[in-house]
Amino acid sequence: MSIEEKKNFAKKIYDESGMENYTLETKRDDEINADLIWIPNSRGPAGLIIGDNEEYLICPSMHDFSYWKEEYKKGKRSQI
Repeated sequence: MSIEEKKNFAKKIYDESGMENYTLETKRDDEINADLIWIPNSRGPAGLIIGDNEEYLICPSMHDFSYWKEEYKKGKRSQI
């Protein structure tokens, strides 16, 4: 899955949650073969981890990225 495909997937998630007029930020994490995608200063879903294999995890804002990265490594995934 390319970064553009991942961004389009993230936009779908954010659009469905009612977010409007936002900019996405991305950060690559080669340890888990995934990208973190988020909206800076957002009050909605904090971010998404989207793997190269199309698996993903929605990361609520109550924890930081390191927590969600560990959960992703343990196999936790979201489903729409």
